[in-house]
Amino acid sequence: MAGKETRRPFQTNMKMRAKECLVVVYSEVCGPFEVPSLGGNKYFITFVDEYSRMIWMYVIKMKSAAFEFFLRFKANVERESGKLLKTLRTDGGGEFTSNAFENNCQANGIMHEVTTLYTPQHNALAETRNKTILNMVRNLLKEKGLPHKLWGETASMVVYILNRCPTKVLEAVVPLKVWSGVKPAVEHFRVFGSLAFKHIPDQRRTKLQDKSTTMVFIGYHPTGAYKLFDPNQEKVVLSIYVLVLEDQSWDWENKQTSLKKCTLDSATLTEFEKVGSRIETAPETVTIRNMTRAQDVVTQKPQREIVVPHRFADFEMVADELVDDDGDLVYISLMARAEPIDEKEVVTQPIWRDAMHEELK
Repeated sequence: MAGKETRRPFQTNMKMRAKECLVVVYSEVCGPFEVPSLGGNKYFITFVDEYSRMIWMYVIKMKSAAFEFFLRFKANVERESGKLLKTLRTDGGGEFTSNAFENNCQANGIMHEVTTLYTPQHNALAETRNKTILNMVRNLLKEKGLPHKLWGETASMVVYILNRCPTKVLEAVVPLKVWSGVKPAVEHFRVFGSLAFKHIPDQRRTKLQDKSTTMVFIGYHPTGAYKLFDPNQEKVVLSIYVLVLEDQSWDWENKQTSLKKCTLDSATLTEFEKVGSRIETAPETVTIRNMTRAQDVVTQKPQREIVVPHRFADFEMVADELVDDDGDLVYISLMARAEPIDEKEVVTQPIWRDAMHEELK
């Protein structure tokens, strides 16, 4: 036994113990990263619910902050789901085995399962999720040539996507649907790292200044706004009115966009998209002409469905492109008959007859 003992293989698929959300939660800290994120963080910590496969991720500056973010996670998920966290499984790292961590678990009736040394398979759900997140972060950064300091925002974007993607364990549903009971929407998805134009409000510019500024799309905000990175000022901003060109990217080496001069050939691009209020149907092909290279770049923009306001329910709406039998465009203007147009109509209406009698008196 001393000379030939080997380790037995682990089961490929571990049997699920949870029958509902928050019965078993796995957690793991990943890092350190050689390049700090925009906020100076070098680690991220993930919490994965076994039943729903839902992921929560927080970027942290050091491992010792794991307990603080565990308390934040526990308060958020318990308030949101109305259930209590019952079992937490982690590795034997010092960030999870401190006295404060253990005392809190005991005080709240949480069973803290600590895996044995050199057996990451016991914490496989968190380990594999972290591996998937890292792989996607590398690919997203490399695809658009983004600097490594954006890894924190990229990881948040990855978790946002994974929570809306199917898994092998869940059948015909996604983690967010199992967790919240609401089917998530994905029509607002855009290509990460794409070139974006943020609309500048009239109050923030003069008459001759540009109406938009160049940004880089890096994610979504819970309020429904887009998260954008300003490459010139190196800060993250939020905006609802954003135009994203998915086939274009920012030139990080020269700190400029490849679209130095461009004209929008379609009137549909004169107005910026408003996040959360658009109804998307079949995509409409829009051509953007690059004046510097005299090339046509074709991109896809969702076509908005025109919804008639309720106040026009009593009116006849005629499309502008309607052509009559003579080949002429037809325009109809409906006017409300608020006042009589001649004396014959005046004498037939009692209210106007009474008004004339009062005037004669």
